[in-house]
Amino acid sequence: MGCTEQDVAFKIPIFQTIQIHDPKPPDTYAAVTQEQGKVSPAATALAGAIGGALVGGGLVASRNLRDKGNTGSGADEE
Repeated sequence: MGCTEQDVAFKIPIFQTIQIHDPKPPDTYAAVTQEQGKVSPAATALAGAIGGALVGGGLVASRNLRDKGNTGSGADEE
């Protein structure tokens, strides 16, 4: 309910309901039964392998940086 509607503004009490003129969503919304694309299992496996390699490489690199930082200080050695 907006104040600019000629039939509604200052003529109908707030507690009274009105008839909805066009009860459907705008055209910019996607349809409920929109056709979806397919993702092949090979593409999923490839993306998983690449992601795993990146995470593994990051772990190895962080261990190498940690080990480089500990050499020569003497304070953290056991």
